[in-house]
Amino acid sequence: MFAKYSFGLINVAIVFSILIVFDIVSLKQLTDPFIIVFVSIVFGIPYLISFLKYIDKKPMIIINNGGVSMRKSRLPFADLREIGWNDIKDYEAKINRFRHEETMFLTITQKSTNKKYHVDLFDLDIDNDEVLNAVEENIRRHKKSE
Repeated sequence: MFAKYSFGLINVAIVFSILIVFDIVSLKQLTDPFIIVFVSIVFGIPYLISFLKYIDKKPMIIINNGGVSMRKSRLPFADLREIGWNDIKDYEAKINRFRHEETMFLTITQKSTNKKYHVDLFDLDIDNDEVLNAVEENIRRHKKSE
């Protein structure tokens, strides 16, 4: 994601440079405070969030014998919340398709709080099927032991 935003910002800088060099738009018009604030909000906030996600090295999901640990929110540097296998009410893996890409979200619902936790499996450096199989296998194993 960080690379996509970086590429986008480079393209915007090239377009603005072309507009200035060929006198299509004057530099004075581009330094208008409204334009600076608008560009800062539209490009700065997503770029900052993607940069923070890029430098955030905490895992998004941990699957072990005790349960699943997932981020409390999708924001960078969010803490992990551990959900025991017997406290998982339901889980769902859903593929969302966008214009030029697709992503798969794993949603786990906690029984005790009825809260849903989400993780984007396409953001992970491991195979999606491996994560889904581990979750399904552990849930099945803990339901049999109850």
